[in-house]
Formats: sequence, structure tokens, C-alpha cells
Amino acid sequence: MALQDMLQWFDSSRGSDNAFRRALSQDSYSNDSPDRRENKIAIFDATNSTKDRRNLIMQTCKDHCKQAGTPPIGIIFIETICDDKELLEENYLYKIRNSPDFEGLSEEQAMEDLKMRAAKYEERYETIDDDSLSYVKIFNFSSKILANNIFGRAAKVIVPALMAWHVGERPIFLCRAGKTFADDFDMDVSLHNVRWNKGSDGSLDTTTHRGGQFSSMARITSLGHEEASGFDSSSHSQRFVQDRANKRGTSLDSVGDRFRLALAEFIANEGENFMERRKTSLKGLGTGTSQTGTSTVVAGIHADADTLLKSFTKSGSYDFSDEMQEIMKENNTSLAIPLFPCYILTSTMPRAIQTATWDNLPFQMNHVSNLNPIDKGDFTGLEMQEISEFETDWFDEFSLNPFTTRFPGGECYQDVVSRIESIVIEMEQQLAPVVLVSHVSVIQVLLAYFRQTPVKDCAKIEVPMHTVIELRPLLGGGWQEVQHTLIQDEGSDESQSDEG
Repeated sequence: MALQDMLQWFDSSRGSDNAFRRALSQDSYSNDSPDRRENKIAIFDATNSTKDRRNLIMQTCKDHCKQAGTPPIGIIFIETICDDKELLEENYLYKIRNSPDFEGLSEEQAMEDLKMRAAKYEERYETIDDDSLSYVKIFNFSSKILANNIFGRAAKVIVPALMAWHVGERPIFLCRAGKTFADDFDMDVSLHNVRWNKGSDGSLDTTTHRGGQFSSMARITSLGHEEASGFDSSSHSQRFVQDRANKRGTSLDSVGDRFRLALAEFIANEGENFMERRKTSLKGLGTGTSQTGTSTVVAGIHADADTLLKSFTKSGSYDFSDEMQEIMKENNTSLAIPLFPCYILTSTMPRAIQTATWDNLPFQMNHVSNLNPIDKGDFTGLEMQEISEFETDWFDEFSLNPFTTRFPGGECYQDVVSRIESIVIEMEQQLAPVVLVSHVSVIQVLLAYFRQTPVKDCAKIEVPMHTVIELRPLLGGGWQEVQHTLIQDEGSDESQSDEG
């Protein structure tokens, strides 16, 4: 029945008017819901552990599409295999200690029950050996992947995602870059003192105010003054906007620097807590190759995570063993070693890099242009409120469909989704804390992913300034979100900037 429901759901997503579609309208979904019409992927989670069962799925889907006159449904089987006894024991322990299925049982009773279930399952289990199928086999928690007949987007996104996902407990911290001088109202040319007038030729006229005196270059018709002779309003507007855009990428101001220091202290505390929690339950804190294995790279040192964890003390410092001192000697380093491993990602914007620059935590930063704010093209340097005042037609279109409405000469939110897919996979695969410093548009997309909400509505998500958004994986899937406001600045405007 579940399989038939899934197939009918596919029909509803293609716009067919059937009984299932009408049934959806009676609950939380409406007939006109774009999500219902445009979804193209379903996960059929069931015990498909025999050849007969898999053949039944293939034939049922084929017959349904033929009867409905719809395009074929592509099917990929995902098989997870674990034959490492040590890994199995660890996984069993994790399950019985965290699953409600074993409440009221001792650990020994729960382990016996679980192993009995696994033995019954193995009696009927048949591995996939039909190479005419599309399938992915995952061995021993992604230590090996076998992909067969996987092409296109499935190879680009699904396979890397399957390799990245894991059940390890590690926090992810998201935050905007700190406040910069360009965000202050007393900048040389403040857009709060600018009036935009759209001319008949489509060019933009500006009225600016500098220290109480109006610029002689500006056309100030709205104030009753005569036009400046020979003034090229379009050229001046473009220079003005570019000047604003350039200033936005400058240094952190005193408030932004306060946030930078508060963020360093926050991450240090969270990292030490992470090390203490994971000291007895985690064998590896990083990913590597066959040569580095699960080594952790800290301050340029490759050290096995076991060694690093053994050296960590409850006082939040390291008592280095002879083994660790030998590793430091081999690496020929005298750098101070952070108290914990941490993966830092920032955009290439100076304000983001500065926000994640901490003298007492010398982590290696990864500057990635994929994390830069949405490219506004011709509107670079302007806030949405300002754009709405002089480009009303475009703004009306954006208001109706912010996800796919592209900034002239720039990007739309859908483009941002495409360029941060690899970032999501990179964050998911980490086994240690992740800190990401970026900007509103990027964090909106990321929050839609971690909250499991429609990405088409991501433009509505609030991303507060000087706040760390903490995400922790939950048992059974999903993420728990907690927001930490690190500083309060009553004297400045911390509203949601489109590029902050």
C-alpha cells in the first residue's frame, strides 16, 4: 500500500487530477501547492531485502507509469553493508542506549534482543547482484562505496551526500559576518539621505547630502533647486552605488570587533565541551586518506584522534604524552595547538574573514567564494528597501517569486542553492565542530536545508545580526536549533541586510 501511495503522490506532483490528489486537499496540503506539483524525488524506506521484493518494486512502477501515461520513474536502490564486527558492536550499543525500543531492558537484555532481530533479518537477506539495476552500496559507514549505473546529477550530488552523511554528534555553528564601518549611518554618502528619481530614459538620478551641504554634482529637482549643468545622472548613480558596494566589504567596526572576540570565546567554550563529551565515545575526529586515515589536522599537525583525545584534560588543556611530543617534533612545528579540532568556513569577503580571525585559536580557515552573498548584479550595494523605491516593476516580480527572480546581471536564490550544494556536503561529512561565517542569503538557504523547510521560502527566514545559530543532529534524523545572541548593540541598526 505504501508503494502505491508513493506512486499516486508522484502523479499529484505531475499535476494529475486523481483521487489521491483530492485526498491531499483534505489535509495540510492544498490542490494548488507548488511543492506538491513539482516534487520529483521520493524515498521509499522499506525492507526491500530480497530479489523478489525489488523486482516487485520495479514492475509495479513500470506498470503504473504505463497505465497513467507518465514518464518512467528512475529507481536507485541503496544498500548498506556492515561486516566489521567492531563497528557493529559500537552501532548496536549506540542504538540500544538511545532507542526507545529498548526502554526498561538492561544493556545485556537489549543487546541479546537486537542481535536476535539481526539474525532473523540475515536469514532472508539477499544482496544486490543484478548489475542491470541502478544501485549504490555503502560499506562499513561509508569507508567504501560501490556505485552501479549511476549517472548525471545522481553521481554529482546523491553519491557524495551518501558518503558524507553519518550519525556522529558534532555541532555546526552558523553566523553572519560582524558589523562593518559601511553599515554606519555617518558614512560619507548615506543612502538614508538619498532620493532616487527614475528618469524617462530609465536612468537613476540621485540627491545626496554631505555634512549639511548638498553635492553640486547631484540633480536636486525634488528640493526645488536648479539642475547642475552637464550632470550625467546615470554615470553618477553607478559610481555612487559602486562606492557603496566597495565600502560594504571593509573592516569590522568596534561593534563588529566585539562580536569577533565574543565569537572566539563562544567557540572555545563549545569546542572544549565537545572534546570532553566525545573523549570516551569517538575514535576519529577527521576524515582522511588511506595514508592519514582518521587523523586530525590541527595547526598543520597530523595526529591520530585517539592521541589527541588522550592528551586532552578536564581543565581544558593538553598534557602531551611522549607520543604526541614526537608527532610535534616530526612536524617541526612550534605553533600553539588549539584545544580542539574545528573546521572553519568563511566567504571571501574581508568582513567574514576578519570575523573568524582569532589570535588565541589559530585554526586554518577555508575561504570559499561559494559562501559569498547573493550577487545583486546591477543592484549591488543597495538594500531591498532602496531597490523597491526606484525599480518597482522588478521588485513586484521579486515579491511574488523571490526564489527564481534574478537580480539584473546577478543571481537568484536558486543560483545560490546550486553553488552551495558542495558546501552542505562538506559540512555534513565533518566529524568535528564546524563554524561557518557567511551572509544573510547563504545562511537563509542553509537554514532551509537544516530545518527541512521548503527552500523556495528561504527568503523569508530571519538571520539575526551578531547571533550564532547552533545546529546539533537529532536521533532519527533532523537537527536541533538554538540561537545564541552574543552581543547587543542598541546604538546601531541590526536589521536584516541583504548583503551582511
